[in-house]
Amino acid sequence: WYGTELAKTALHGDEAESYAQLLWFSESFMKSNPDSRIAIEFHRETHRFQRMFVTYGAWMKGFQSCRPILFIDATFITNKYKGQIIAASAKDANQVAYAIVDSENDSNWRFFLEVLAEELAKHPLRRVTFIYDRHVGLVSAFPRVFPNNPHGFCFRHLMSNLSDKFLAGSYLKDRIPYLFMCCAYSRTPEMYEFNMEILRSEGGDIVAQFLQDLPKENWCMAYFNGERFGEMTNNLAESFNNWVLPLKSLPILDINDGISVKSMASIAARKQDGQEWFSELCSAIEKKLKENLEVGRHWRVSRSDTYVYEVHCQKYNIM
Repeated sequence: WYGTELAKTALHGDEAESYAQLLWFSESFMKSNPDSRIAIEFHRETHRFQRMFVTYGAWMKGFQSCRPILFIDATFITNKYKGQIIAASAKDANQVAYAIVDSENDSNWRFFLEVLAEELAKHPLRRVTFIYDRHVGLVSAFPRVFPNNPHGFCFRHLMSNLSDKFLAGSYLKDRIPYLFMCCAYSRTPEMYEFNMEILRSEGGDIVAQFLQDLPKENWCMAYFNGERFGEMTNNLAESFNNWVLPLKSLPILDINDGISVKSMASIAARKQDGQEWFSELCSAIEKKLKENLEVGRHWRVSRSDTYVYEVHCQKYNIM
């Protein structure tokens, strides 16, 4: 262990000194990225680092052209002084904001959400949807900071938690999560009630207790008060965790600098890819459109109304 610490110090410098350089990093970065936001807080009594919030102007600007949905999650820092990275990731723009905090608690979650709300308020015409796991501090802080924004729980984690309540190898171990999934994906209240009756009858007291403090508005499609854009899980936030994995053992200054460099390289690569597009569609959708055109090349189309057509192919007709 001692040899490892000596090697890290030789490569990246003293980790304690890294915290002292955060103010310099913030000032330097803001000079070259004036639309960005870096907020650093220290403990008043000890003057030790407590938390910091970071969002780059390029991230927030890119997010305005993407679907208004954010995925919130946290991942552990594994360097000498530990801590956690809290991140807000977008469906298309990837990173939007992150915070480095000393621990995952109510105060730090509220700090992250409040500064994020201030940045999102600069673009008030968009109603952003949030998807997150049921972190205790996050569940309590979110309604206070974003009372009017739709927010959903990650269905994958809910289903895993429900499955863990049944014995391994039992019939209900797989059956109950499947019935719960049917409820979650129900498109109408009637279908939800139908599936819920089956779930409660087969799940008994275990399911009843599980659902007791789980508002259906946060996990069922039929009752969700907003647009989830087809997203039922927080898997995209996990991709951010993998993205920063090589950086989590570094000193805090190197973590911030590493995220900046990786993001810059990613944006440059996407810009280069975009310059090779020859239409308003991205290459993947362009390819899919051409494939569909080839399949339907010999179909016949009959007009029924202004926006209603009947498509005839060899096997069947479609209205």
